[in-house]
Amino acid sequence: MKRLLISAALLSSFASAQIALLPLDSRPVNRVYPVKLASLKDKETRVLPWYRLGRGQTSGDIEIMHEWIMQQTDAEVLIVSLDSVAYGGLVQSRGVDLPAETAIERLKVVREWKEKTGKPVYASITIPRHPDAKFRERNLTVIREMMQWAKEGVFTDLRVTWDDAVTGSPAVKEAESLKPLLAPNIRLYPGADEVASALVASYLSPEPRTLRVVFSDPAKAKEVIKYDGLPLIDSVKLHAGSVGFQVVEENADLTLFVFNGSKQDPRFTAIALNRLSGPLSVVDINRVNQGTVRLWKDLTTLKRTPDLMSLSGWGTPGNNLGTALAHAKLALSGVDPEKQQETLAYEYANDVLFSALLRPDIRKHFQENQMGSKEAWEYLQKVIPELKLFSGYVIKGAGLPWDRSFEWEFDVEKAEP
Repeated sequence: MKRLLISAALLSSFASAQIALLPLDSRPVNRVYPVKLASLKDKETRVLPWYRLGRGQTSGDIEIMHEWIMQQTDAEVLIVSLDSVAYGGLVQSRGVDLPAETAIERLKVVREWKEKTGKPVYASITIPRHPDAKFRERNLTVIREMMQWAKEGVFTDLRVTWDDAVTGSPAVKEAESLKPLLAPNIRLYPGADEVASALVASYLSPEPRTLRVVFSDPAKAKEVIKYDGLPLIDSVKLHAGSVGFQVVEENADLTLFVFNGSKQDPRFTAIALNRLSGPLSVVDINRVNQGTVRLWKDLTTLKRTPDLMSLSGWGTPGNNLGTALAHAKLALSGVDPEKQQETLAYEYANDVLFSALLRPDIRKHFQENQMGSKEAWEYLQKVIPELKLFSGYVIKGAGLPWDRSFEWEFDVEKAEP
């Protein structure tokens, strides 16, 4: 009876949703941000509740996930993390002791949904990071089978991405071994947590666009970059292609400015960046998981930040490129100006104010194993009013959903007059 009540609740929630999203895990970048992007195009999104998804070392509820997928027959598209369906989440895909045959059997629910509805499935699966992954060959066997399913038409779009390719990681070589299996509906590139956003953008804004790329340090862009495992310029092109951008030299629909370091003070970079004309997005990869405060403060002082198509600086190079380009692709296709401003404010709050200012501050006051404490959350509420946004937006309802300092969950809204 309890199971039936749970199923009924899941079925009734967001009954008018047009997109069904089963994310990689419960982190806001996977569960919340793609929904915000879909709302730019006035699309409602149905998402499995956070407590049924993977959270740290706790697996998502795989049985509930399978039930939930088969309840989404009224959705117009299924956007799904195959790692969640097979293993229970990204963390679990690295370490759970599960035969490839069992993982593939679990994934048949996605194939069944496709056969039952005839509607598109946009899917992703991850080559896990080193050295966390304990069963690499198992993961590769499952990935190869999913690539075969894509060729058979189960997936309209399949993303195979490699996660956190640090020095010595076998992931890049493993990705290379998969290239002979590629097909027009399969993409292979670095990343993980940005993929749901890229899939949302690909579904809602499929038209091709052109992209001009400007680096703060062009010579450095040719070097292999940490966590992507290939030259930055190549990663940019792969992520651009993942949402339908073609990189050109000039006269582009969008200019992407990539801050990949500079010998000058960031304020000079901000001034040079401010001279760029036309639709502009800014991706800050100068530091992993941390925005460059000086650059963003100067851009905001110059009143350029609210005019951007998108911005990013929260994660790895691939994470930042993927989320910013996904947002920009949707913004270029025509969106409500107020929703666009709200999404920009959300990005700024997360990628700059939290990653560059609040996270280092809260780490000074609490140990990592204290981030789930009442005191840490109370401190978070205390300092939030000190974080200044633009366009009249303020931060509301913040917390640390994984009881750690890496990510927070929050929302932004217009301040009361």
